[in-house]
Amino acid sequence: SCTPVPAMQATGLHVVLCMDKFKGTLTSSQAAARILDTLSRCLRSHAQQQQQQQQQQHRSALPLHGTIIPLSDGGDGFLASLEAPLQLVRHTVRVRGPLMTGEFSSEEGPAAEGLLAEYGVTPCGTTAVIESAVACGLVLLPPLMRNPLKTSSFGVGQLVEDARRRGVKRIILGLGGSSTNDAGLGALQAMGLQLWGGKEQAHGEWNRPITGEELREVVEMDTQVLRDRYAAIEIKIACDVDTVFVGPAGAVEIFSPQKGATTVESRAILEEGMLHIRDLIQRMNGVDLGSVMGSGAAGGMCGGFSQLCPRVEIQKGGEMIAEATGLMEAVSSADLVVTGEGCFDSQSEMGKVVDIVTKTAEKWDKPVVILCGMNKYMEEMGRPSPEYRVPVKV
Repeated sequence: SCTPVPAMQATGLHVVLCMDKFKGTLTSSQAAARILDTLSRCLRSHAQQQQQQQQQQHRSALPLHGTIIPLSDGGDGFLASLEAPLQLVRHTVRVRGPLMTGEFSSEEGPAAEGLLAEYGVTPCGTTAVIESAVACGLVLLPPLMRNPLKTSSFGVGQLVEDARRRGVKRIILGLGGSSTNDAGLGALQAMGLQLWGGKEQAHGEWNRPITGEELREVVEMDTQVLRDRYAAIEIKIACDVDTVFVGPAGAVEIFSPQKGATTVESRAILEEGMLHIRDLIQRMNGVDLGSVMGSGAAGGMCGGFSQLCPRVEIQKGGEMIAEATGLMEAVSSADLVVTGEGCFDSQSEMGKVVDIVTKTAEKWDKPVVILCGMNKYMEEMGRPSPEYRVPVKV
């Protein structure tokens, strides 16, 4: 249950807005700004009505103080959420988009054509922050072009490589919102991973970014160049899901339908490929990704990076940003906390932004309002959602 919203105090109302993105519609900052504006107008109108009813002399409504903290769980908005706290300097790189194909050379840098993507570097130049969604995000593709059989994460690896060449010693990689299901092998190719196999490759070295449907054709993976390049670089992965690599609770079954794999046949091809890559990795280092929580994040990118790169640490993206943005301190001084996301469902309680914000508010006994574009909690969980369902036009 929710604590009742407090009455306006003599010094005004302090509202902290900690929104996640409304995917395809509003960024977290845009959603928070519109909600704050609506709330301000509603409070002014309410105050005026009360004054008229009581036939009091008109006075200005008591002030509303809004603090906006843009949050992300590792997907869309990850870079923007950390930009101010870490004082990031943005760098622009031309990279391959998720549907680009053709031959490449991992030594020649970004392709001549593609999309412009940004990442951030701290002022001291030691840490880079990369949001995978800017290079392979689902929002980059119109609905009719979304197909994880055909997409590749190669562009993400190009961003990572650019950061390495700039001399950074630490890379924070936010995973989420991807259009891909290639186990991150496309990104790792751009970083130095060598693949062999493929029907069109005559079982030779792979000469193009790999896609989801081609995973089952990989015969061999050589990580030597990749490991040499990144031996001295720490990669910290920020993701928000506990999805495993394969199986009924794996990347394909849980997330590929929303990426465009809407048929049983397409999901079967993707799952076959993921099972094949799992087996290859298990033969290489003895780890079964089928039992590693979080390895299925971003179409298995988390699993691929964690097992094929030399120095990788995985952390909850929402928790990482909450710490960097001072969420705890802001909530402690709030009269009201507002959070939300585009779709509120059963996954929202699994360490995502809404979950982190509500738990933080509970620690300080602060009232919380959750606003969402769509509420699937009841449908998926079979019980009422924990927030008040109040229609609000934002």
